[in-house]
Amino acid sequence: MAISFEVNEVWDPQTRQDAESVFRECLGEPSRNQDWRIWIHASADYCHVVVEGPGQKRERFFFGAMHLLPGKIREWLELYPFR
Repeated sequence: MAISFEVNEVWDPQTRQDAESVFRECLGEPSRNQDWRIWIHASADYCHVVVEGPGQKRERFFFGAMHLLPGKIREWLELYPFR
């Protein structure tokens, strides 16, 4: 299947692209029977990220400057890998 993203705020396009790239790199290419959904809900002070995949769902709040989000997501996914 695929990895789908829902982002509720219009971010800096580069930050958004970097965050999506981190997810694709860390999750890998989904097999045909897998569908991953990623929600990124941002506000001025924080960002709430929800990752839902086959048989699992994780979420986390990230605080700080949004341009740092891709690095924080990478650390989270490497610390607690999905596969």
